Amino acid sequence: MAPAVDPDTPCPGAWIPRRGEDAYGVRDYTLFMGDTSAPSLYELAVQPGNGCRKYPMYLRSSRGFSQGYWDTYLLRNGLVGDAVDSALRKGCKIFMRRAKVDKPVRYDNKVVKEVDELRRLIHNTYDYAWQGPMRNVTKNKVQISAQI
Repeated sequence: MAPAVDPDTPCPGAWIPRRGEDAYGVRDYTLFMGDTSAPSLYELAVQPGNGCRKYPMYLRSSRGFSQGYWDTYLLRNGLVGDAVDSALRKGCKIFMRRAKVDKPVRYDNKVVKEVDELRRLIHNTYDYAWQGPMRNVTKNKVQISAQI
């Protein structure tokens, strides 16, 4: 999992302010640079403090998108963007990981050919707090998700 969004700038160069009127924190604009055309799953996780466990909160599938800002495309759901801002304001870090699904994969004894089908199967297995109606989640005494 790669650090994607941070409340502070961990290193100069690749980290620039997030886009948007009220966006908080900085983002790594080089993340997934030049390699976003393949069908993929993207999982976003929140780390409430340094050295703490990362908690997966959101899963998004993509059949590929043109080169641009990954955060604009992957976080375009307004509620998820607000949840990211809220977590960052509390000092949390946001991590993103990607699984390319450009060939059939086996999941739960099924061969899956499409990225959207794989996302549906994963949603049936895991409970992401920022999918569907958001729910309250508190980890390490930090509320990383609030019911909306």
